[in-house]
Amino acid sequence: MQSRGRANVFSFVVMDDARTRNPQPDEVQQLKTLLAARDEQLAQRDQLIAQHQTTITALTQQRDEFHLEKLRLEVRLAKLLKHVYGPRADRVGGAAQLTLDFAQQLEAQPIQPEDLPPPEDSNAHAASHRSHPRRLRTRGRRDIGSLDHLPMIEKTYELTGDLCLCPACKKMREKIGTEVSYTIEHIPASLLRIKHIQYKYACGACEQEGFNPNIQRADKFHVSPIDKGMAGPGLLAYIATSKFADFMPLHRLEAIFERQGFELDRSTMCLWMADAARIARPLYDRMIQLVLTSHVLATDDTVMPLLAPGKTKPARMWIYQGDEFQPYNIFDFTASRARDGPQQFLKDFRGIPARRDWRMRMAATTGSF
Repeated sequence: MQSRGRANVFSFVVMDDARTRNPQPDEVQQLKTLLAARDEQLAQRDQLIAQHQTTITALTQQRDEFHLEKLRLEVRLAKLLKHVYGPRADRVGGAAQLTLDFAQQLEAQPIQPEDLPPPEDSNAHAASHRSHPRRLRTRGRRDIGSLDHLPMIEKTYELTGDLCLCPACKKMREKIGTEVSYTIEHIPASLLRIKHIQYKYACGACEQEGFNPNIQRADKFHVSPIDKGMAGPGLLAYIATSKFADFMPLHRLEAIFERQGFELDRSTMCLWMADAARIARPLYDRMIQLVLTSHVLATDDTVMPLLAPGKTKPARMWIYQGDEFQPYNIFDFTASRARDGPQQFLKDFRGIPARRDWRMRMAATTGSF
């Protein structure tokens, strides 16, 4: 028992000595050190965030400046294109116009930020692209709409003779299906000669008796628009449409008819157009009557060359446009820009003084006064 107690005392002394030589770390001091390191990391992160925000602000400002510069360049490009390719009446930038004060003030005005389009949302832009995927144009036939209204001619292709034999066993092959495809073909306009045969009838009994045989000729169902002319209504309509709607000169139509084997001089077509104008003159006069009943008329003139000995001289083509109740365009030709032409055309025009009639027509259209 005594020796055992001595051993316990000895072990306690040894452990106490080890604790003295290797002391345990202070937990409070360690936590303070960790907190200080954490605060330093947070400060570095805040400093990095501030640097990034400064960079983002600078880049945003630079982007806005680039966008403004892009808009300025687009405005300058539009003005230059309009000056070079636009109508002469709309061109701006001449020496006389540059001296005007309003032109200089307009050029000096800056682009306001509120006039700029709103910035595009990247998420919304991506969503729109996902909802409306971009259609890739591939090679081959494009979408040309419905073709059901076009007349169709079916063509069937079959194997005949030796082509229908099997190359292996030399037996006749059988039909197992079809493959359908479509092509669009253009059939050029063709000229047609119509032969009119009018039979004559007479009374044979009256002729045998020596009386008047009462000869009668069958009338034609087809009446020519031009008296004793060879041009049918379809040919006249084609020439008029080509010249006045498709802006095809008569000398080009002459070449087109020549390629089709029909020699038609342009002078003959010019006479036909004059005859067609006389045919349509009642319709033109009726349109003038309707236009002159408009509440307000809009008119303008344009220069049109007139053939004259030696060289052409400038004439005028006036256009008169009616209101919404008489939406017709009337063209009137005058040899000069004198006011005698419009004065003669508008001699029966009453216009704005006929306010009661205009209000009555407006009430009839809208259903209320």
